[in-house]
Amino acid sequence: MIGPEDKALFENMLREADIPVDEADMVARWRKINEDEGSLITNDSKWSPFWRLITAIVTYPCKALVSLLVNTALPNLFLKYASGVWLDVYAWGVGLTRKASTKAVGISNLPEKLLPENSRSWPERSSKALH
Repeated sequence: MIGPEDKALFENMLREADIPVDEADMVARWRKINEDEGSLITNDSKWSPFWRLITAIVTYPCKALVSLLVNTALPNLFLKYASGVWLDVYAWGVGLTRKASTKAVGISNLPEKLLPENSRSWPERSSKALH
């Protein structure tokens, strides 16, 4: 999942590409297209059946596409944010395959100075074994 700063970054990428990101921008774009095309439909109040239909047919799917771009597609185009099958595509691009997962086995001994304060009550103080 991307953070708010990253989401803003990807939304700005879309804005720079002249893609409307929120509903208000989309409706303004539809109205401008309608005006530029010389449409005879002039009832553009929010109660207009025409604009309610345009909002339902065009705006909501466009919002879903923008959300898909901002939250999934654009982040996964950058290795820093990529995950899952997107990482497999990056590996494939450089002739690698993902290694299978393996379980770690063994014991880790940590010196006392690396353990949190509340763990100092353990019987053995010089090193601690984690299983």
